[in-house]
Amino acid sequence: MKDEKNIPPLYKRKFIINKNFQYRFIFRMMVSSTLTILLIFALNLYIFFNFNELGEALELSVRSTYYEFLNDQFKLLVSVYCGVVVTNLVFWYFYGIYYSHRIAGPIHNLKLKFEAEDELAKKRREKAIFRKNDFFHDIADTYNNTIAKDNEEGTHKKKKVG
Repeated sequence: MKDEKNIPPLYKRKFIINKNFQYRFIFRMMVSSTLTILLIFALNLYIFFNFNELGEALELSVRSTYYEFLNDQFKLLVSVYCGVVVTNLVFWYFYGIYYSHRIAGPIHNLKLKFEAEDELAKKRREKAIFRKNDFFHDIADTYNNTIAKDNEEGTHKKKKVG
């Protein structure tokens, strides 16, 4: 595991490391959750429409307390949904950065390892170490097993040749 002392403070970390993936991921999370909220809002509008038709069927006056109540409830509903959408977008933006970083971080880590292969080909390659809460630990294990085998073969070849 990585030494906890080497982890920089939160404000110094770079959370957007793969803009193409992370921004698309965040955008999709925000859009899908907003569409879900809008679907529920549309269902609530349908209920209000039915209440309005009920008032017409009962031949209530347009100025009756019933319609005033419906109007007040509708205004409240719209303001609550607007607040929920804004809160939802802010939440998914920040949580999306955090969560996508947990996905992109390990991949970025391996990308750096592969890019450094030319430099490390002459030396023993370093193991990939992922953070405890990162995804794709199996990829790090596979990479580490591969370099362990390569390092062993390199050691055996050196012994045979030398």
